[in-house]
Amino acid sequence: MRNLWHLALIFLATSICTAQIPNLVGNWTGSETGYFEEGGFYQLSENTGVNLAIAEQKDRLFTGNITYILNGIEVVEGFAGAIGLDNKTFYIAEIKEG
Repeated sequence: MRNLWHLALIFLATSICTAQIPNLVGNWTGSETGYFEEGGFYQLSENTGVNLAIAEQKDRLFTGNITYILNGIEVVEGFAGAIGLDNKTFYIAEIKEG
């Protein structure tokens, strides 16, 4: 009986630790609130948005491009990101090119 109890505890612990990490590879569109070094915090208007093209993911880390309109000009920037431990939150950072 004791071995069965230990086996049940191991199974429960393993199930908790192996929560399915979401696959974010693909194209995503939405609204954006962010921060520019030159202008501070901003929020895009309702008629504009941001497109994320996530090209590659390994476990909780991913990379791709972000596209948005700024002053009537389409801007494309590289980024890297990580999925939070809650599997619902993600964090991205811009990649400075050049």
